[in-house]
Amino acid sequence: MNAISKRVVGEPFDPEPMFCVLTIPMGLARCRAVSPAAKLVYANIVYRMEEFSDDPSVSAVPLEVVSEDLSLSLADVKQYVGELTDAELCVETDDGL
Repeated sequence: MNAISKRVVGEPFDPEPMFCVLTIPMGLARCRAVSPAAKLVYANIVYRMEEFSDDPSVSAVPLEVVSEDLSLSLADVKQYVGELTDAELCVETDDGL
């Protein structure tokens, strides 16, 4: 069940679960070497970085979280992370990205 279907009439409105903004840097948006889906995966990783790491330069976002967030299969996420790695936009580790 997602956050939208849990809403009950009369309860206070909390826009946080509904309005998550994933931003893609313009340089990445213009990059033709990376597919649109890989760009979305990148934006999700950046959005989740604080949650999974105290160091802002290092992310340890598990691929399963990205898969769940974007409703993609784990195999698809791995493919898109491969594109990002090939373009030197991220490095995959045992802990995540």
